[in-house]
Amino acid sequence: MNVHAILNSRRVRLLFLVSCIVPLLALLYFTSPAIRSSLIAEKFAHISPADGSDSTSTSSEPRILLVSALFPLKNSKHSQSDYEAWLKRFLGQISTDVYFFAPPESSDLISSARPSSFPMTLNTTFSSPFDVPPLRGLQSNYTLMHSQDREKHRHSPELYAVWNAKAYFLSEAINNANKSGKTYDYVFWNDAGSFRDDHWYTAWPDPRRVTQVFEQGARKSGEKKEDLIFFPVAGMPYWSQRYWKEDQGPVDVDFSEGGFVFATLSAHILTSYPGSFFGGSPSAAQWWSKTFYAYHDHYLSLSYFVGKDQTVFNALFFLYPKRFIAMYFGDMPYIDQGQYGTCGYGWWHFHFWFGDEEGKKREREIWSSKLAMGWALWRGKLRCTLAPVVPMKDMLEGWFGWGWTPPERRSEI
Repeated sequence: MNVHAILNSRRVRLLFLVSCIVPLLALLYFTSPAIRSSLIAEKFAHISPADGSDSTSTSSEPRILLVSALFPLKNSKHSQSDYEAWLKRFLGQISTDVYFFAPPESSDLISSARPSSFPMTLNTTFSSPFDVPPLRGLQSNYTLMHSQDREKHRHSPELYAVWNAKAYFLSEAINNANKSGKTYDYVFWNDAGSFRDDHWYTAWPDPRRVTQVFEQGARKSGEKKEDLIFFPVAGMPYWSQRYWKEDQGPVDVDFSEGGFVFATLSAHILTSYPGSFFGGSPSAAQWWSKTFYAYHDHYLSLSYFVGKDQTVFNALFFLYPKRFIAMYFGDMPYIDQGQYGTCGYGWWHFHFWFGDEEGKKREREIWSSKLAMGWALWRGKLRCTLAPVVPMKDMLEGWFGWGWTPPERRSEI
């Protein structure tokens, strides 16, 4: 037998051996929780033992307020029945205190979705998002700015106003709650249409989980928990943006919005977090609102496009990374993600991430019921590995590499 024949024979045997070993290792990984847990523990050795667990602080449960709004657009792609279904899953099932903004004509729609036993304040002061003080008189500016939008085919000036009113609504809800004698430990913005699928959450976000997240965030970042703002993110900025400077304007990339791609056998599915949920202590939320509008106005005065609130969010992440903590969906094992994972879909994963144990259990049952029987039994042995709490500064330094520092801030806040 010549040399080439011997080498070819060895290659064939090697390929055959590899083809047998790889499926065996995969089978062991997926079917043995012990093996899987040890591999994950090694991969995420930098995560503290408390991350992803349900251990809680011994302190009393925090008081939480959810702030939301609904201002129907003239050319909305969603029907009235869509809004009714989403509001029913949000206002009709979530018992946490809610402060809701809507135009007067939507009062009945909002009120009918909320059971009388669940606390809610409905504010119908504003007929349009352009009526809120920070955006008053800017309609013509937003109309002119529309031509700068790379997604102008599906966005409108009115939608920009809805997005950019969120920071004001958050601040105004806090102010009005204080005037009425109600005080809260945490205040979060939650999009009115974020609960689009069936769920079993009630007291959401789970107060014990919120305490855990902010205590971990404070410990990891070295900042006071009262100074931190939480954001879920599912994508990362372009590496070249490590050189971004304040005077270059809003950062137009899917970061806070979270463009994150799940690779499947047949397609790439883009999912996102369009500023759907964020918040922190009342003082942190007030700082956030003030800072957001300072940069919104500054960039607008320089003729930059500020129609998408996420692009201003991204700029603030770069400029004030110490003030933010995050949940990055990409930090969980890939096998847990997506349609066939144990953590559900990425778009609204923060629902599960902030949920209580009973709600998570019911969510898993819902996901399993939608899978083929064999796949459901196989995946049922595994438990979703929650992504850790990550300081924004650590996330950006890890992504951009050695030597990155927050850009110099020159604007007066």
